Amino acid sequence: MANAALFLPALRGGFFWDDKILVSENPYLSGPDFWRTFLTAPFTGPSGWDRNSAALDRRVPFYRPLTAMSYRLDGDIWGLNPAAFHLTNLLLQALNAVLFALFLFRLGFKDEGALAGGLLFTLFPLHFESVAWISGRTDLLAFAAGSVSLLCVFNFREGKRGFWGPLAGAAYFLALMAKESLALLPGIAFLILFLPGRRAKRALSGLPFFLAPFLVWAGLRSAAVGPPAPEMSLESAGRAFSALGFYAGKILFPFRLGLTVDAGRVFGNPAYLALGLAASLAMVLAWVFVFKGKGRSPAAAAGAAASLLVAPALAVVLSPSVESLLAWRFLYPLTALFILAAVWSAFKFLPRPAAAAALAALGILYLVELHPKVRWYAKEEADIWLSVGRVDREDALARLNVGLAWLEKDERRGLAILGGLREETRRPGAGRFSLRVAEELAAYFTRTKEPVKAAPYYEEVLRSGSPPSTFFYLNYAVFLLYEGRPEEGERLIAKILELFPENHLVLLNAARFYALAGKAERAAECLRKDYALFPSPQTLEEIRVLERSKK
Repeated sequence: MANAALFLPALRGGFFWDDKILVSENPYLSGPDFWRTFLTAPFTGPSGWDRNSAALDRRVPFYRPLTAMSYRLDGDIWGLNPAAFHLTNLLLQALNAVLFALFLFRLGFKDEGALAGGLLFTLFPLHFESVAWISGRTDLLAFAAGSVSLLCVFNFREGKRGFWGPLAGAAYFLALMAKESLALLPGIAFLILFLPGRRAKRALSGLPFFLAPFLVWAGLRSAAVGPPAPEMSLESAGRAFSALGFYAGKILFPFRLGLTVDAGRVFGNPAYLALGLAASLAMVLAWVFVFKGKGRSPAAAAGAAASLLVAPALAVVLSPSVESLLAWRFLYPLTALFILAAVWSAFKFLPRPAAAAALAALGILYLVELHPKVRWYAKEEADIWLSVGRVDREDALARLNVGLAWLEKDERRGLAILGGLREETRRPGAGRFSLRVAEELAAYFTRTKEPVKAAPYYEEVLRSGSPPSTFFYLNYAVFLLYEGRPEEGERLIAKILELFPENHLVLLNAARFYALAGKAERAAECLRKDYALFPSPQTLEEIRVLERSKK
């Protein structure tokens, strides 16, 4: 009931940001090839079936077939109704709160402690992104499967061997297939098995059940997107410590949250760097106490587990292919440890009525912060971006989308936002991102049929020396058409089609070009080919419109 009351407003929202790439504008998700290929496809699905498209798809860093499968099932049952996708997220959050309460109970918490933990988990403000945003489902599914895995480990520890070990491994495999954030979950299983009685033999006996699932997942992931390739340097290591400090601070004080996280305000901040170094030292000491301390130490176990849960989130900072380096959803599993510590401390050091009152007060503070954040998502995408008040607090990708939304409503304001984004040179990847903004502005002025305004941005990208994206060239062809050079545009389109003959977006944009050039038959030909590869009702309707126009 608490989950329904809190997150029900999100059911009024539409598909937002990544939701379009993953669900509403992804013909692969509802296509006939999904069930045959989803285990070897990147999270977004294949962009095309030709060789060059496959090579580009292998650069996608995310492999999450279980989440993709859940989207497919939602679509098969409800169609593209965003409320149904939001409802699935809400139900998963409710399930996770129950699983977390059961986990606390298995750790020895009494009924009131487990109940308080489950309610605080529901109310924790940082969860708004994972629950209210359809694309946040990865965290919900991974946490649910990971929780089941650890609950099975408790049964295994108590001598109920049988199928509990293999079942723990199977649930771990599902967690990995939802999101790679729980890759180090076997380490927590080790702590559960090791700490009572400090029996290393028993702890090690449970780890083989996790090895085979991990190897199978790693093999499937490598086939789909290639092996991970972190970019390690002193600078990125410093960013990781700053990110750790920021994460620690926000878990302790999860208030005044923005829609996203601006990495530029975190990286290089001395306070976050110092807090991150202190947190790192605490985690190292936690492992020392786990192995060298006397008796059971809840604080040491929590610190050791925290290091295993935060490591995958920090790995994002080292990845050259990820643009959102920091996000609230990365903290979803870590919040469980904080709530565990808060509930344990309250009932350990306070009388029971005082502990209940303190936790209730904390829950009210969480509710006050969480409620308006959920309402952010109870809108259509353009309205979400336009409602962002403090644009400077958001990350680069969010600010780009805010600026693009304002271009449609107030061009001067949109240009000011995007111009400010291009002037920030200290942000990670600032030069590359500035070119991304230039591409978007070129596309915008091309779409509004203002080639004079678009020209400087096309020239900037072409002069940069960086290889422009296929998106850039497809828009550049339309720009050439508007400039009165249709032959050049058509040659460019033909070259792109030769390189990517079976790419969904290439075929759609080629059809757009031919339609603007007055070549309806060529446009229909591209759409028919796209429909044969990625059938969708929208493409079929566009084909009918073109065929009617010829008559």
